[in-house]
This record gives sequence, structure tokens and C-alpha cells, in this order.
Amino acid sequence: RGFADGTATGRFWKLQDLQFEGPGSILALDAGATMRRLDVATGNISTIAGALPTHPDGIDGTGSAAAMRDVRAATTDGKGTVYFTDSGAVRSLNLTTREVRTIAGKFAFGSGPDGVGAAVTFGWLGGIAWSPGGLYVTDGPLIRHIDPTTALVTTLPNPAGLSLSSVGYHDLVYAQNRLYVRDASSTEIRSIDLVAKTSTVVPTDFLVARQMAYADGSLVILADRCVLARISLSTGAVTKLIERCDAKDG
Repeated sequence: RGFADGTATGRFWKLQDLQFEGPGSILALDAGATMRRLDVATGNISTIAGALPTHPDGIDGTGSAAAMRDVRAATTDGKGTVYFTDSGAVRSLNLTTREVRTIAGKFAFGSGPDGVGAAVTFGWLGGIAWSPGGLYVTDGPLIRHIDPTTALVTTLPNPAGLSLSSVGYHDLVYAQNRLYVRDASSTEIRSIDLVAKTSTVVPTDFLVARQMAYADGSLVILADRCVLARISLSTGAVTKLIERCDAKDG
């Protein structure tokens, strides 16, 4: 483990989240303070924005001039912009210009009322998802919507069938007009229909669901100790892709 750009010498320090950028390219939040890129074909690691050490207030800027405090989760719009949570703020990174800017929130904690931009405070940002209608974030037991253009933040009403989490939500995935959230206080993955404003539990036999992603019409779940599974969103069928802990290729 270390922190260095390069191919043979490239190292990650502490990965927080991964996002698929495009064919052969993966984006990584690393060390709480940087956004980095991995070229899958060559193995080259490069830092796009941010620098060590972390900064208590976060600073907007370009490339290494941008400072981050505690980046945790990211999402991409597929058009060259990455959105990520950083302590109590939601920020964006333009992958072409490498400019980082704060959209909403500030580098302080305490969930507050809805509003615009820096006037809003978030309590505990646990997940972020991009949708054609804007961004969604989990803020403790709340799910909030952010318009990335106007920076307007609104709190979603509690959907029918959704009991408020006693701890908060981790992970947030958008797919097919639904949000999928992982409850930090239980083993449940919950599906929220944004049109009908209802919620249901996604049936699984996992002891603990740890991370989620969306790919090709399915939720991909990292669960329990060593289980990687796929849940079809059309049929609900659960397929366990990997179920072993021997850390071997094959």
C-alpha cells in the first residue's frame, strides 16, 4: 500500500469508492482527498484532482489545487462529470478541465432545512446517485434531491412502506425510476419507486449487504464476507457469482 502515480510504481492508499468511467477506465476516490484514474489495460494510475493531505475546509479549484476533506461516495453522469460527497458537501469534478466545485452544503455537519447551495447543511452523507432528473443523496435517515444546475436541495417525503432507518442509509443506486438503498441499521436493501412513492424490501438471503452497483439491468451486490451476487431487477432472481474467501484467481 502507498500513494503514487505511475504504472509499475502506481499505488492506492485507501480506496473509498469506484466508478466506471468508460471502456478500460475506472475512477477511484482515494485517501479521503483525491480522485484518481486507473487505466485497466496498462495498469497506470493517475491523480485527476485533489492532493494529500486532506484539508479541513475543502477548497474549490483545478487539479491538485483542489482540496478535499473526506470523500466517501461518487457517481457519474456518463457525460464527463463526477459528483461526490465530501464531508458535509456535495461537489462535482469536470473530468476534462479537472475543475472541482462545491454544489451544495458546507464543510460542517448538522442536517438542516432545504435550500440552495451553501445555505444547506447535511448531517451525514452516506451515498450519492445520478439520475436524469438530478442527484440523490442519503443524509442520515433522509433521502434528498439536488438539482446540479440550480443547487436546489429538497428532501423526499417518506415513501409508503419505508420505515425510517435508525442509523441511516449507506449506498444509493438509481435505476429505472427507482432508488435502491442499503440500510445501515439492518440487512435490508430497499427499493423506492419514485413515481408511485412506495417502498419495498428486495428479497435476499444475505447476512450483510456491504456495497451495491448497477450494471446491465441488475444490482451487483458485495455481501457477507466473500459473496458477489447479481439481482435481476426484472425478475428478482439472485445469482451468486462468487462465494469463496480463498483470494485466488480462477
